[in-house]
Amino acid sequence: MRKIVLIFLLVNLTAFGGICVKRVENPGTDPYLNYVLLQRIEQALLEVGKRIECSENSRELVVSIKRLKDIPLAFSPEQRVTSYTLEVVVSIKLDGKEAEFFWSVPYEQTNGLQGELPRREAFEDAVDKISIQILDFLKDL
Repeated sequence: MRKIVLIFLLVNLTAFGGICVKRVENPGTDPYLNYVLLQRIEQALLEVGKRIECSENSRELVVSIKRLKDIPLAFSPEQRVTSYTLEVVVSIKLDGKEAEFFWSVPYEQTNGLQGELPRREAFEDAVDKISIQILDFLKDL
């Protein structure tokens, strides 16, 4: 029985190409967000047992950031925004099936010396939170 399952698995792996994730469609300008999202999607594909391969037999996975919005929450005494909620909507399309994933994460920007680091960490947190939903979507394909 094990031999039959192993042969069936090998035939499936060689007959069909893997999944190709070429890029992330992002309306913003921060390449780090693309990197984080691409890394998490590839990790999810490997976790559900899919092969990552870009060849002529492979299926193309389209990943896009539909919305990335900072909503101000709190102001300092100097009337500067110090706390935000980052809303993230990510869309994944494969073989005509599409799913959107939404999450919001709070973060603080206490001073300008930190730059984009708090926002990037909030984006990483949001992608970590939706990674379970992404796994559920990818395992059914």
